[in-house]
Amino acid sequence: MTLTADRHRDAVAPAVPRAPALGGAPVTLTACAVGVALVAVSYAQGWAGANGSVAYWCGQLLVFTPVAVRLLAARTIRTAEAGTLVLGLATMQYLLKWMYSPNRFRFPDELQHWAGTTDLLHAGALYRPNEALPIAAHYPGIAEVGAAVAGLTGLPVTVAGLLVAGACHLAFVAALFALARRTGAGPRTAALACVLYATGLHYLFFDSMYLYQTIALPFLPLVLWASRRWRLRSPNTLPYAAIGLVALATMTVTHHVTGYLAVAILALLGTLEALLGRRRAPARSGAPSRRYETLLLAAAGAALVAAWTLGPARSVFDYFGPQLRQLGDAASGLLSGRSGGSAGTDPVAAAVQAAGLLALLAVLVVALRATVRARCRDPWRWALLAGGGAFFAVAAIRFVGAQGPEIAGRATTFTYLPLSLLAAGVLAGAAGRGSSDLRGELSPARHRLRVAAGTALMLLLLVGARLGGWPPGFERLPGGFRLDGYESGLDARSIAAAQWLGRQYPPGTRIGCDLTGCTLAAAYGRLDPVGYIDRVYTTPRWTPDTEALLRQQAVSLLWVDRRLGTETPPTGSLFPTDPRAGQRDRPLPRTAVAKFDRLPGSDRRYDDGAVRIYTVDQR
Repeated sequence: MTLTADRHRDAVAPAVPRAPALGGAPVTLTACAVGVALVAVSYAQGWAGANGSVAYWCGQLLVFTPVAVRLLAARTIRTAEAGTLVLGLATMQYLLKWMYSPNRFRFPDELQHWAGTTDLLHAGALYRPNEALPIAAHYPGIAEVGAAVAGLTGLPVTVAGLLVAGACHLAFVAALFALARRTGAGPRTAALACVLYATGLHYLFFDSMYLYQTIALPFLPLVLWASRRWRLRSPNTLPYAAIGLVALATMTVTHHVTGYLAVAILALLGTLEALLGRRRAPARSGAPSRRYETLLLAAAGAALVAAWTLGPARSVFDYFGPQLRQLGDAASGLLSGRSGGSAGTDPVAAAVQAAGLLALLAVLVVALRATVRARCRDPWRWALLAGGGAFFAVAAIRFVGAQGPEIAGRATTFTYLPLSLLAAGVLAGAAGRGSSDLRGELSPARHRLRVAAGTALMLLLLVGARLGGWPPGFERLPGGFRLDGYESGLDARSIAAAQWLGRQYPPGTRIGCDLTGCTLAAAYGRLDPVGYIDRVYTTPRWTPDTEALLRQQAVSLLWVDRRLGTETPPTGSLFPTDPRAGQRDRPLPRTAVAKFDRLPGSDRRYDDGAVRIYTVDQR
């Protein structure tokens, strides 16, 4: 049960009449398209205020299942069919994300990058301050590409961003397929790796949004592919080294975490190659040993990342510092018994995800056992096993503090890659008609049983990802306003108020705000949000301390959504930096919301009945 299981199986399978290159891909993807239509119906029901859960789940399963069954059940899979299936599935699933909000960006992170792209397009200059996400000014890759597409085509930034994100999503899947093939996997195993990866927590939405991570992700498998080609090919290796360097440079200036992890993966792989690889005799006198190329590439990447991080992008330390401190405090509290991690987890979602984790752990054990029994010295194989172990280590962060689930979910974007490759080899070896030990062809009944078991595993992982991934359960279907939700917290009233701010006040004006107010004031108004003055909003009356806090933070404006006094946030949080994150289970006292009209020296400048904006006297 290795990554090359289906390649070996195809080699020993009996001769069959030559099938069309695309095989069953057209019929399979047609069935998937019906699932896309069902999900579209469920979204329409959500916007209309109806319950579209049945159509949603039927559609999600129908989009995914035909491809999984075809890859597991087909007697032979050719490269053209396998590639068509995985790219077709990626396209269908991107449509699911696009249909959720087809006319505008609603997720806070997308709005942050939309703001940066819009500024770049209008000003024509890089590294402009981005109050919505200050660190993005030093990682302008996504803004450059989005602005270029918008400028060349005349399309709005939103449309250009959707096209860029979709293209990057497909490019990532294609690069992952090519990487799996280069590591020795046959077309079936390579396609299964892509399909398994599509069951990741954030694959459907977060990893295909208009974010700087989305545009950096395709370069991660690309640099690994280039390093392998550089190491294994004797002639003409320099082009592959150049591709690897370009990929590393692109990640360095596009997304911090992807660049750091790319260097770490190359360093791990290069170390294993140096320790486990057999030295080959030089092809000619003076030829270099083909053993340290990956380490050289890792060293070059480390130099690029260090130069950028310690130079233009020094603010990355300020960006990560508070998050790491919060995580460390939560971990210390958990170990000392003072904290139990995040609360409010859906027990059904937790049970499904736990079952999926146990199944993946069993797959990892099977792969490890096969590797040890074969006395395998393949550095790539051991690197995948190390990455699979990292997946389970990172999964434990989910239970540490209020930020644990978000951090763990975002980390699976990277840690799920090696586990998907390992699981694909196991499934391809278990479900195929020919066994890897040449004992002959499986009986039809046993073959069907193994195909059913493999499909059930992937569906379990898919359902777990939809229950526990993004969007969260309270806004799995779009429609309806939810105070300080994510996508659902953005309504026409709040957006109009934020656009008014952009017309009335200069960029960088300091404004106190709740979660949604900060997102919109920064993205549409270009104002500097202050989301850590919760005492100003939660106290029932003005005190010298709250007035002093406003002066200390140089707040000139206050965003007050009167619905804070009548509605409960579904996230349990009201502010970007909320000391009671995840614990707010009731509206604020009405007196706390009404007191802003009594702030000495304040002036109500905007009022639409829901959102009010006040000036603050700084004297």
